[in-house]
Amino acid sequence: MFEDPYDDDEVVFRSIPPMSSVGVLDHAMEDDYGSHGYPSYSGWRAGEAGSSTEIYEEGPTYRGGKARVNLPALLSTAHIDESSPVTLPPAGFVFELPPELLDLVLAMLDPCPDLFAAMLCSRSWRDAAQFNYLSRRATVPALPDALLRAVDCAQPGDTLVVAAGIHTLSTEIAVDKPLRFIPGAGGIAVLASTHHVLLRTRCSALAEGLTLLRLGDEVGYPNAVVYAEAGALIMRDCRITCGGAAPSAEQAMQVFDGVPAAGAPWPGAERPSVVINNEAAAPADTAQDPQSGLWVGAAAHVELSSSMILCCQGPGIKIYRGELRAEGNTIAFASRGANVVANGGRVKMLHNEIKGALGDGVSSWNNSHLSLDSNRIHANSGAGIAINTGGGAVNITKNLVFDNNICGCLFATSQTKQANLSENVYERNAQGDVQGLHQVAGHRFLHQQRRRSGAQLPLQRESFAPPPIMSQAADSQEAGPSTFPSSENSMEM
Repeated sequence: MFEDPYDDDEVVFRSIPPMSSVGVLDHAMEDDYGSHGYPSYSGWRAGEAGSSTEIYEEGPTYRGGKARVNLPALLSTAHIDESSPVTLPPAGFVFELPPELLDLVLAMLDPCPDLFAAMLCSRSWRDAAQFNYLSRRATVPALPDALLRAVDCAQPGDTLVVAAGIHTLSTEIAVDKPLRFIPGAGGIAVLASTHHVLLRTRCSALAEGLTLLRLGDEVGYPNAVVYAEAGALIMRDCRITCGGAAPSAEQAMQVFDGVPAAGAPWPGAERPSVVINNEAAAPADTAQDPQSGLWVGAAAHVELSSSMILCCQGPGIKIYRGELRAEGNTIAFASRGANVVANGGRVKMLHNEIKGALGDGVSSWNNSHLSLDSNRIHANSGAGIAINTGGGAVNITKNLVFDNNICGCLFATSQTKQANLSENVYERNAQGDVQGLHQVAGHRFLHQQRRRSGAQLPLQRESFAPPPIMSQAADSQEAGPSTFPSSENSMEM
């Protein structure tokens, strides 16, 4: 309508009285009717609106008011004559459509961002848009590659209900539009693949209540079950593992049988095993490349809660310059390296169970900003917490660190810019509680450690032995404390 010539007659805009659904359809443009007989507004959003001169015989003019403001004046407020203001609707006027017509209009909007923006208009539009959004769910059956096709066909903001069963995938799921993945009723939804990445997210996404299983030893970069490449990823109540050489997904998932709930204390040092031919076997470690459970990329922000990451053939979680907030999870039994590896980025972990790695419990590199609060870190073959390079901020408070094969907390770096250790409890760590601190307030802590041990504290790592498997399970007396302390000696560096 902006291109229609109205040199002699200026366009007048007036308030339109409420219409019924029939009246709205009568005023719709012929070129904008969709395949179902309703007006299609997708062309308007894409800038493909047709000409209106063929519809209105006398031009788009509504009569009955005094104010006459042409279109250029509306586009530029500087040309509006203050002596002739635009007529406003009455104070009691409310722009409302019949519910069935409003639902029809909302159904034409993409969930993100159009439908979500409509929720901001009013309370009635918010409720109508929420009801409309809840109906936009597609159930994906447990068939080979059915989930891949559903992701390709989904609109931004859609919800995919993953039916119970094993969803076999021939390649990775690449999420490049906002989507939600939730489980269906009646069982466990399992996503299984031999590809070097199972789920890759490049924008906002949510995964809830799913089991993600990586099988085989295919090599690629990154080598991970879930790769958050960019955007915000929220994972809740999920389970992640690497099955390795397990012959089937059912047998690989045996590592989750009989384990405590996510984030709950897990006593002992035994490793879960996969039963093959009625014989217990430790998880295979034959891959040429470590297989991580969750990889957080530099442009990603991940929130992980109430989830389990067990028996990965590499770090359970690897942060590569991204951001991670993890609360109430169990990250355990990494077969190569630490359970959590932070390579730059920002990491905050609260109330997690971190145990049983063939390496450190938590390992920080390349100036990471690390915050550990109220976690249980125990039964690891290396140190409980290892700070390997300086420069980042380290905040370690109210953690239980016990039964580790080296020490509770190891500073293998000459100096950190900021390190705060307070209210932590260290018990039964093979080589002491804290090593490698050069400067503390008054040097009291370091001197106390030296008097207690009677020797200079080493700064270098020593060789370590892996924790026992099921046949060598630790006694129940070595399970360590189960509650967090209220106070303890603190130190700041």
